[in-house]
Amino acid sequence: ERLYAYSRQGTLDWDAGLQQPLTGRATMTHYENLLLITTTGGDILTARDGGGLCGYTRIFGGDSDLLWHDIGDDDILRVLVGDQVIGLSWQRFNGGC
Repeated sequence: ERLYAYSRQGTLDWDAGLQQPLTGRATMTHYENLLLITTTGGDILTARDGGGLCGYTRIFGGDSDLLWHDIGDDDILRVLVGDQVIGLSWQRFNGGC
């Protein structure tokens, strides 16, 4: 599986290989120079605008389609997937960038 990013003109900017396929409905949110992608399948990943994956993890929730995330003033990324909630240090999660 690969993640592709295209320019507004439709040309390929970059692509990156994924460890495993993303599952479920996905949301994408842009934070400064990073793209946060979360899915109802429990995938949480970030990628740089210029290309390259920064952080990746997967959590497992129930059968619910609930999906929510927020970065608090304390720099903690909180993600709700199904019936599971996880908090990650935004800086440490993106340490690869």
